[in-house]
Order: sequence, then C-alpha cells, then structure tokens
Amino acid sequence: MNIVILGEAGSGKTTNLQMHAKRLYKNHIDSLTIYATLNELAKLSGEDKNLEAGIVNYLNNLGLNEITQSNLEEHLRQSKSTLILDSIDEAIVEYSWVIISLNEFATRYPKCQIITSSRYTVEQVSSLPFANISLLSFDDIQRQEFFEKWFDDREKSDAIIEHLNNHSELRNIVTNPLSATILATLHESNIPLPKTESSLYRKRFELISGKFDNFKGVHRSSIEPDTLLSCARYIASKMHMESKREIMPCDALDLIKFRW
Repeated sequence: MNIVILGEAGSGKTTNLQMHAKRLYKNHIDSLTIYATLNELAKLSGEDKNLEAGIVNYLNNLGLNEITQSNLEEHLRQSKSTLILDSIDEAIVEYSWVIISLNEFATRYPKCQIITSSRYTVEQVSSLPFANISLLSFDDIQRQEFFEKWFDDREKSDAIIEHLNNHSELRNIVTNPLSATILATLHESNIPLPKTESSLYRKRFELISGKFDNFKGVHRSSIEPDTLLSCARYIASKMHMESKREIMPCDALDLIKFRW
C-alpha cells in the first residue's frame, strides 16, 4: 500500500518518515529501503524527469557507485522495496511534474511501496491513488505526555503545562512537536518562557545565536549574536526567494561576503 502522510508545518511528517526508514533499515536488511527528499530526487532526475535516474544519481552521490539504472529497475520490478520521499509540497514548487511521475512510478513498480508526505495545501495530492494518513494536532493529554517524556521530571513538565494554561494564546500555538520542542528547549535552558507565538520563535533564535549566553557571562563564539541573527535572516530570505531547503556552507559564506 502506498501512503501519503499529511500534516501542517511542524506536525512531525519528516521525523515520522525518518524514524520509519531507520526501523526498516534495522529490521528488514533483506529488502531495499531508500529515504530522500522528493525535491532532491526531482533535481537529480534531469531534463527527462526520470525518477529512476534521480534515484541512481542520489545513490551515486552517497558513494554507491555500483548501482546502475538497469539493475535498479530490475530490482524494483522483482523485489520488495520501500521508497520514502519527503515533502511533496516543497518539490512541487519547482518541479510541477512530480505528482504525475510518482503516479507513473507506482504503476511501473507495484512491488515497491512509496511513502511520501505533504502539507494540506497541495491540492494535486488528491490525484495520487495513495492511502492518506493525517497527523493531527496534540490534544491536552498528548501535549502533557510530550513534556513528561521530554523532561522525565514532573516538576518541570508541570511548570510548562501551568504556564500554557495561564497563557491561552501560546497554548493554542503549542499543538505540534516543533513548537513543543522549542518550548521545552527554552525551559531546559532556564530561559523565561514566552507568552506569545512571536516571542516563542524569537527566543528560540536568541538561544541558538548565543544571546542568552552573554547574559550568563558565557562566551562560546567570537561573533556577536545580533550579527549571527542578521546573517541568518539574510541567508533565509535568499533561500526562500529561490525555493531552496538546503544550502552548502560555502554558498552561505559567499552570500554573506557579497552582502557585507
């Protein structure tokens, strides 16, 4: 059965796919499992928009140079395989053909299970004859369990739950693994908990940049936190404009040098 996992941003789609891939690698060594972002695979598929070629190029880039397109296709036809491709919603921005290609790929290789993911915003996903699994928001019990498992300290988890109960705007935002992880990380670092959504994400970036280290008299970096944040914002804006999810460190440095 082919599957598409649906969910909002931060709902845990990528994490679930990665964990499933790891379980397959560990427990099914007799079958082929490939994990990749669909965007990367589409980029490597060439002008012919050939996903098989994209898979081979992807594996070759990982150092598996003995794999050819012909023996890959033969394996997919004859043997049980699992292809885990993350983020239709990101790939389709630049590669509008990916939905059709996924459909055709599934028809060509019925023994290969395809598991992919998307946000709800991609209407074309409905044309895929895949089973849909939706990742829902946390309810109150699930949110509490998340923090209890994170801290293994009832006092700390209770403090977060009490804070959320006292700040309804924040409670309505902390409904998925991403936002809950940010809040837990802040609390773990003894940073005063935010009260609003904007404050939640701002404090997370301040923590990453080392701004809170300065308040504690700790200096881990020779670069000022505000400088790091300015660079991060500029790089992020450029990546967003070019619909990029990843960037090489050397390319990021070139952007910064050009800007400053």
